[in-house]
Amino acid sequence: MLKTYFSFILLIFVCTFVRAQEAPMYSHFLFNKLAYNPAFAGGKDVAVVQALYRQQWQNIVGAPRTANVNFHTPFAQQKCGLGMMVTQDQLGLLSNTYADLMYAYRLKTSETGVLSVGLQARIEYARFNWNKAKSISPTDNILQNENENLTKPNFGVGAYYKDKNFFFGFSVPQLLESTLYRSSYEDLPSLHRFRTYYLMTGAELALSPTVDFMPGVLVSYIANAPLQAEINANLVFSKTILVGASYRVGSSVDGLVGIQLTKQLMLGLAYDYSITKLRKENIGSFEAMLEYQFDYNRTGVNHLRYF
Repeated sequence: MLKTYFSFILLIFVCTFVRAQEAPMYSHFLFNKLAYNPAFAGGKDVAVVQALYRQQWQNIVGAPRTANVNFHTPFAQQKCGLGMMVTQDQLGLLSNTYADLMYAYRLKTSETGVLSVGLQARIEYARFNWNKAKSISPTDNILQNENENLTKPNFGVGAYYKDKNFFFGFSVPQLLESTLYRSSYEDLPSLHRFRTYYLMTGAELALSPTVDFMPGVLVSYIANAPLQAEINANLVFSKTILVGASYRVGSSVDGLVGIQLTKQLMLGLAYDYSITKLRKENIGSFEAMLEYQFDYNRTGVNHLRYF
């Protein structure tokens, strides 16, 4: 038996069967919409580069770690959007790398309203790192094999509408239910990526000249699994400081802080407190985000916002 190996496998299977962690999750989902919807490419009306790192379930060996870097910009006189994204997702022995290219066509529906439809092409690279497992048996045959990997394409679609104080989006980032890892051993089942449907909406409401209220909701659905929902509420003070909280139904309660360091640079931090049985084994999840907006003077974008 492999003590460390089976702890990793157990963690993977828990996440696979529950399917809540089937795709990378982000507490900053309202600020990182490109990770969910290709139609958001160019959606901030200026070029944007963003980096995000998430460490989930601190103190649990093999818990998910996710790094995401993305860039998107409008072009063709704001009629189109282009996005690029690289994601590294580590879960136990399984390491996934995704490289995405997004294109969005943007149609102006009113003076302030824009409807976008987007396409996404992805290369998925999955690697099963056997060398990270530590055997307590010198005769274990599995650990004598080399690391295994698999590369496959995938595709996604999405639609996104935004107005001055409201947005709504629906997307399917991965249309193909790819096999991430196909076990060559009869006693180990294969791992699959399931198709996930996302619906996201949010608004901005002025409570006073210096305080704005920004609520948002993310709903995700996978066939034959319970509906997942995240409910977020933020207060923004003087267009500079954000304080917010989220409830990931049945999973965690999250706190968020955002600071507009300059007119172009934003820092976001989040902490998740687990409300499942895992709370006894970890001290929570941590997430950090850094975003830079280019050419903000051209459109008057000079304050913290997420749409």
